[in-house]
Amino acid sequence: QLCEAVKPHGFALGNLGTIDTQTVIGALMTGTHGVSLCTPSLHDFVVSYSLIMNNGEKKIISREKDPELMSAIAPSMGMLGVVVECSIHLVKIQYLEAHVDTMPFEEVIPKCKEIMESNQYARILIYPNLDMAAVWRANPIKNSEDESAGKRVSKYINFRDEHEKALLERFLVQQKKRNYKKGNTLLYQVVEKQQRRLKHYEGLYNHVLCNEQNQAISHANIEFGIDF
Repeated sequence: QLCEAVKPHGFALGNLGTIDTQTVIGALMTGTHGVSLCTPSLHDFVVSYSLIMNNGEKKIISREKDPELMSAIAPSMGMLGVVVECSIHLVKIQYLEAHVDTMPFEEVIPKCKEIMESNQYARILIYPNLDMAAVWRANPIKNSEDESAGKRVSKYINFRDEHEKALLERFLVQQKKRNYKKGNTLLYQVVEKQQRRLKHYEGLYNHVLCNEQNQAISHANIEFGIDF
């Protein structure tokens, strides 16, 4: 709702998670992550928080006056008080171009820093049992009619579509049965199909950054918090 409310004025949030169905405060309190070494976490754009303390009093914490508390509050899961309001810096809305490519697992570590420093938004998804990784990157461009441009999206692209999620469900069944070879074949199909579908696309900020409007399959994330 907030993304749509500020869009007509030419603005957007400084960062977004994979989904945008949670509340702004919920995203902040659970530490919605940074997306590269160029763009920090959503919390870094917050100027101040208003909290209701356990005694019922209202307390305002600001980045300028309370730097230590500001560092502690996200992600605090509400343990420092119930956040009822925040002031947050917005950024100008951008038109983004995105790519998904794969690489051998052994190339990830030597290339990781370069990927995270040279792209405004980036994610690396590692598939250890396939010995490979999928690299997603997105950067601002001018909206053009160039023939080399990627496919244009005007809604959420979904990082994994329904068919890919169905394949992932089948992969999990095979893993549970310890049919690892069959499971890996299914997982490879997911990665291959995703790369073909998302090889090159472009669109407005929130439609590219929020990869999942529907519910994603259960998964585990390793995310790095960097204090800017």
